[in-house]
Amino acid sequence: MNDGQRRYPVDYFFLHHSTGPDFVNAEDIEVQDWYSNTGKARAYNNGAINPMHEHPSRPGQLTYAQAQFTLREFNKDGNKYGWRLTDLIARPWQNVAWAVGNWDYNVISSSVEICGNYLGKSLPDKALMCLADFLRDIDNELGGALKVWLHKEVYATACPARISDQRNTLVDMINEPAKWNNILWPPTPPQPVITTKEETVTEAVPFERVSVNDATLPKGETKVTQDGIEGVKTTVWLFTYTDGQETSRVVKSVAINPTPVTQITAVGTYEKPVDPPTPPDDTNPFVVFLTWLIGLIKGIWSK
Repeated sequence: MNDGQRRYPVDYFFLHHSTGPDFVNAEDIEVQDWYSNTGKARAYNNGAINPMHEHPSRPGQLTYAQAQFTLREFNKDGNKYGWRLTDLIARPWQNVAWAVGNWDYNVISSSVEICGNYLGKSLPDKALMCLADFLRDIDNELGGALKVWLHKEVYATACPARISDQRNTLVDMINEPAKWNNILWPPTPPQPVITTKEETVTEAVPFERVSVNDATLPKGETKVTQDGIEGVKTTVWLFTYTDGQETSRVVKSVAINPTPVTQITAVGTYEKPVDPPTPPDDTNPFVVFLTWLIGLIKGIWSK
């Protein structure tokens, strides 16, 4: 159903706040029914005036909503705004709503009721962006001629309260989506590419040298009794690279195989014994006489 009162182009969009419930995460039909019931009492003389507006979720049933759209916090579906825009009237751009209290503006405008009372609070920027992304396509269809107005600009009311201070921000979001997308959802910096590489390094392990005394070898002589053998040390390094640049290195494992063998050298300490002097032969007559004579002389000399 169309009410037949619409005049084109529809180039005004009015901002309202409902002063009613916030309807956070409420289902569409619950919100649509509330606005229909509220509008019926406020604007349509409890149904005596036929609005000719079809309920968007109840085909064939009237709705008495006073605006075409509503905006509320809605994050349970994971949308990027955390807010949802919902139709209150079927074919909202073709049907007039009793929104702004000024018939000349009603017939050339659409309106949004922002759920809640905004006398003491403002809309989050992401909620504004949800509305801006919706209105941008309309503005493009109108060649950039869409006018975002406040309820109080055509009717004696405080509506839309503190949202009034955000109108310029909303318009800027419509015109500068790239700027605001970058502000509200800054691009995630690229994650560094981290790679690892193992490197095996082998190196010789010198053998030790020791000397031991050997009494079986002549003094001054040496003899290798056990050959020394070098060992092999194997080290596995783990290198980490960030975007191709080395950022760390750690030892993953160390093994020595074969182990080094100590070289042993025997040092001779043996010395050949010296023969003692030969004692006098006291059986030789000449030696006996000579010994007697020497003793006699020593005796005479000592007197």
